[in-house]
Amino acid sequence: MDVNCLLSLPDDEFRQGMAEVIKYGLGEDREFFRWLSENRKSVLEREPEALLKMVKRCIELKVSVVGEDERETSGARTRLNLGHTVAHGLEACSNYSEIKHGDAVAIGLVVAANLAVMLGTCQRDILAELKDLLEYFGLPTRPYKVFDEALPFMQRDKKFISGKPTMVLPREGKKCEVKEISIELLKNAYQAAVR
Repeated sequence: MDVNCLLSLPDDEFRQGMAEVIKYGLGEDREFFRWLSENRKSVLEREPEALLKMVKRCIELKVSVVGEDERETSGARTRLNLGHTVAHGLEACSNYSEIKHGDAVAIGLVVAANLAVMLGTCQRDILAELKDLLEYFGLPTRPYKVFDEALPFMQRDKKFISGKPTMVLPREGKKCEVKEISIELLKNAYQAAVR
C-alpha cells in the first residue's frame, strides 16, 4: 500500500473517503472506531504511519466481509452498505449534483445510528461519538432534503424489498446487522438527524 498517494488528494476528496473509513469502524470494528477517534488529528494531518494503519485495517475489514460472502449468497456483504440506502437516495434526489458520495454516506451513517438507538441495539454515546468524528473531518451529519422529497429515491435502492426498507444498522459491541424496518421508523430516524 502506497499511502503517499493520499497526500496528493485535495482536502475535500480526502474528506469524502473518510466517510467510508468511519463506516468500517462503526459497522465492523468498534476498536477501530475508537482508534479513529483517538488518532483523528494524525489522520487529518495525513501522517503516513496513521494513514498506513488506517488503510490496512479498512482492507482487512473489507476482505473479512467479502470472505464471509464471496459469491453474494448469504447477505453478509450487504453490511458494506451501512449508511448507503439514505446516501444513494440523497445523491439521486439531487440528480448527483448537490452532494458528494462521502457527504451523503456520512448523513446515512447518522440516520442508521439513530435507527439503532431507537431499536435499542446501540447506545446514544455511540451516536454522539459518530457525529463528533464526522464533524471533525468536516462531514455533514444532517440531511439537507426533507424526508418526503428523498423517500421516492431511497425506495429505488436495492435494499427496499416489497416497499419496505431493509437497513444496515450498527450494533453495540458487534458487527452491524441487516434488518427490515418500517418506513415510519426510517422517517423518524431521518427527522431525528435533521434536529
